[in-house]
Amino acid sequence: MSVDKRVVSWLELQKLRTQALWGIFGGIALLIPGAAVFITGRMVPGVLLLLTALGALVWGFTRSNRYTKSYKDVIVRTALERTFDDLVFDPEAGFSRAMLAETRMIAMGNRYHSDDFVSGSYQGVPFQRADVLIQQVTSTGKTTTVVTLFKGPWMIFDFGKPFRCDLQVTERGFGSNRKHTGLFGLGATMTEIKTESAAFNERFRVFAESEHEAFYLLTPALMERIRTLAAHVDGKLMLCFINGRLHVAVYSNKNEFEPSLFRAPDRRDTERVQASIGLITTFVSTLKLTENIMLWKGSVE
Repeated sequence: MSVDKRVVSWLELQKLRTQALWGIFGGIALLIPGAAVFITGRMVPGVLLLLTALGALVWGFTRSNRYTKSYKDVIVRTALERTFDDLVFDPEAGFSRAMLAETRMIAMGNRYHSDDFVSGSYQGVPFQRADVLIQQVTSTGKTTTVVTLFKGPWMIFDFGKPFRCDLQVTERGFGSNRKHTGLFGLGATMTEIKTESAAFNERFRVFAESEHEAFYLLTPALMERIRTLAAHVDGKLMLCFINGRLHVAVYSNKNEFEPSLFRAPDRRDTERVQASIGLITTFVSTLKLTENIMLWKGSVE
């Protein structure tokens, strides 16, 4: 994208954002007097004001949706294309609920949403990522309680062949409610194990099908790299080696690819998106996935 086109794109983003704000706040401002006029019995002017307010709101939210879409094309897609090979970016798509439930990594609640799907490769390592929101909604008829079980980026690195055993590493305190975190229904085949590192055990819980086989994957070097990652990640960390894939979930309570309507887009947006993209590159580099992919793929041969 040329410099001139980038400038036009940023100006168009600002224009869409301004239109959205005018529409939404203008509609809200007209709703109150419209309702007041209608209640006092002046039906025709009241209805006209209310219809104008609703029209402004619809237009404002339509512009807001277009702003979000354009933001992801101008800022997010550009940053992704600079970093990854074989890129596919679909803001409307995400991981299916069934696929995440199959990993048995996490309680799935009764409300699920996923979007901002990305697939590609980095340094020869294929990956997928999406933002995921999992909640448990409980209603008594009088009150409704919403517990967020997970919110943040979910990444999958594909190794193509199964590991020696399924293994899960969960940072203590993962999730907003301890009652909903931990084993998450891993089943009778998965048991909690302790490593030889007291520092690692203090920060993480480890579950595996076989303690003996688990340590072929969870080497001292890998444990140290996981500790390094956890120290630099903005959120709690969970990793799961299952079905030939490494799943990485970061409970950040954020959706880094979503723009704020109440602040003009600027360099901070580019930096924020780049930091989110950096999660993937950091995992590949710190866990040395480029080197370990052949070792782990060959672990069942």
